[in-house]
Order: sequence, then C-alpha cells, then structure tokens
Amino acid sequence: TVPLQVKVTAKGKLIWAIGPDEKLSAKATAGKKTTITIYAANNGEGPIENVSFSTLSKPEEWTVEFDPKEIPYIEPKGYVPVEVTITPKGKAIAGDYRVQLQTSSAREGSDVLDYRIRVETSTSGLVIGVIVVVAVLAVLLGVFLVLRRR
Repeated sequence: TVPLQVKVTAKGKLIWAIGPDEKLSAKATAGKKTTITIYAANNGEGPIENVSFSTLSKPEEWTVEFDPKEIPYIEPKGYVPVEVTITPKGKAIAGDYRVQLQTSSAREGSDVLDYRIRVETSTSGLVIGVIVVVAVLAVLLGVFLVLRRR
C-alpha cells in the first residue's frame, strides 16, 4: 500500500446579493441622495478577506459612495450589508439610468451588479408653475370684474 495525501483548499466566492424585498432598481430625485442596501456575500466554502467596492460606470457628475468602504472578512456562506448612496446631478433629466457596482477581493475575484436608477425631477418647479398660473388667472379675473362694471 502507498499512503495518499490529499490537500483540500476551501475557496470563497464573492458575489453581490440583494435582500428578499429588494429589486435591482430604485427611484431617485435629481440632486438628492438615495441610499440602497445591497449585500457583499460569500457563496463559497472558504473565507474572503479584504473586500473593496467601486463604481465601474455611472452617469457624468453623479456620486456613488459605499459604507463601509471596505470589508476585512466575510465568513463562508456569510454576507455583509453595504449602504450605497447615489446622488444624481442636480439637473439630471427624468428617466432611467444605469450604475454598475463592483465588489472585489484580490484573491477571490470580483462581481459586478447592474443597478437601474429612475430619476424623477423635483416637484418644486411644478408647484411654482401652478402658483404663477393661479396668480395670472386671479389678476385677469380682477381686471375682468373691474372693466365689466364700467
């Protein structure tokens, strides 16, 4: 008989994950912060160390911030919540935009998540417009009533 030595190395698998009630999209208002929670998960059998986050693509003049910025360790089959704060530029046009988020580890590779952001414009412009229209109508009604009596 010959003795056989086997070396088994468990390896982690780094992925993005979303919660049970989460979607791969969110609503945002132009110029205002929107925070979403996603998870850096280890889908493998070994631990993952030194996990970092970055943005692969985003519209110009948008900001994307991660909290925490780095995770020192994720246990096998474990996950860590990551707060991602996305701020569309103040003059963003209403519509759908794509943001690509990346999580990576030097030893365990990386994963990319495509996230859709639906930007809605601020309603303050609409409110001001309605007030102006009502004021103009009130002035016209006043002029009409004054001239009608003559």
